[in-house]
Amino acid sequence: MEHKATDKIKKNIDKIKKTRPKWMEVMAQKLNLNYMNTYK
Repeated sequence: MEHKATDKIKKNIDKIKKTRPKWMEVMAQKLNLNYMNTYK
């Protein structure tokens, strides 16, 4: 389960990187870090 969730997030972040400005990319990376820290 965790692996699939992580894959989903990585795909979402890849999408964001392609379609959003730089600050959105940074926000996404921070959110991803928060998620990873919460669900270690």
